[in-house]
Amino acid sequence: MTLMLELSPAEERELVATAEKEGISVEEYILRRVLPSRSEPPETWEQRRSRVVAGFAASGMTEEELEEYAVQAVKQVRAERRAKEAQP
Repeated sequence: MTLMLELSPAEERELVATAEKEGISVEEYILRRVLPSRSEPPETWEQRRSRVVAGFAASGMTEEELEEYAVQAVKQVRAERRAKEAQP
């Protein structure tokens, strides 16, 4: 089966950049989005936790700096959610 999509130049650049960022071809990227069986299984809690811990370790921040960063991130997410919920 052949599918044709009409994309603007900006949409095409975004599609190509996103596929490259994931290290896959545009065709594979689209197939993963369209066919659930082609998608990778969702990240497990342990995989996510390990990735976050490694990121924190690589950041070079102190525990206090990391705690402050996390507190600020939670405040930002909550403020964004409240603002979104307040929209009609």
